[in-house]
Parts: sequence; structure tokens; C-alpha cells
Amino acid sequence: MILERPTVRLTQTQLSKIALVIRVLTWLAFLVSAGMIVLLPLPLSHVESPGRLYAPQTFNEPARIPGTSLKVTRHAHGISVEADDGGGAGLILLPANVLLNERSLLSIERRSSSLTVVRVKPEPAREAVFFARVDDNGVRQDDSFVDRIAARTLRITLLMMFLAFLIVSGVNSSRRRA
Repeated sequence: MILERPTVRLTQTQLSKIALVIRVLTWLAFLVSAGMIVLLPLPLSHVESPGRLYAPQTFNEPARIPGTSLKVTRHAHGISVEADDGGGAGLILLPANVLLNERSLLSIERRSSSLTVVRVKPEPAREAVFFARVDDNGVRQDDSFVDRIAARTLRITLLMMFLAFLIVSGVNSSRRRA
């Protein structure tokens, strides 16, 4: 006894509805991805071999940036740069596997009258250093829209290519059945 595979025939209306749902889901995925690029800030930038830190200090208490109203505060998963009036960059996260503690070092270097580089070294024995560039208002200069797109485009592009592959393969398989 040979069992035959049941055939499912979709009508043109059903195929149109499926295609519409796929298009809507694709656009939704695109909008979510674009929103992630724009809304999620970048973590602190990473330097493997930074050389010497400029005047390193531990920062168990908030550290002031000279010549500004900004202070830098240590948190377990990053630093916050805040102005006295409540403005500033807020919490700037470190990568997920890096934590700050009492032995972490902070280096504040005034590069010009309006640019400060804040460096954080999680462990004195570790070579890795993370940094952010802030202006006198506490606004990050290394987290622009272009920086966010450049940092995340590859992953988003791969996701979009995968979704496009699924859509094309779904359309092709439904055409073969018809």
C-alpha cells in the first residue's frame, strides 16, 4: 500500500493574502531594525592598547570634569556623565561582559576648550580601556546617527538578507505548487 502525499492547492486570493502578510511583516521588521539603530545608544568605545592613561584615578565618588559643570559617576555596567542641571549624556554602558568596581580607573583628559575624553579601565591589570568623547554640555561626540548606523549596519543587513531569502523562497515554493 502506497500512501500518496496530499496536495494542497491555494487559490489566488489565498496567495495574495499570504503575500500581503509577508510584505507587512517585512516592513515591520525593517521599521523595528531602523528604530533600534536610531534609538539605542552605542556603548563606550574600546581600545586594546591605549598606552598611558592621563592622570588615572579611582572613582568611588563622582569625579568632576575641570572647567565644566559635568561629573562622571561609576556604575557597575558603565559610567554616567551628568551636568549639574540634570543634562548630559546620562548612563553610557560598557559591553555586557565588562563590570566596573572599586579598583577601576578613570582618566579625564581635556583635549580642547570644548572636548573632553573620558577613559575607563575596568581592571588595573587589564589592557583594555573604554572611552567616550563629550563636549562641555555632556553631549557625546562619538554617538551620532552616522556612528550608530556604521556600528550596527552589518548585523541589520545580515538580518534583512535572511528575511529576503525567506520571502523569496516562500514565494518560489508557492509558485511551484500552483
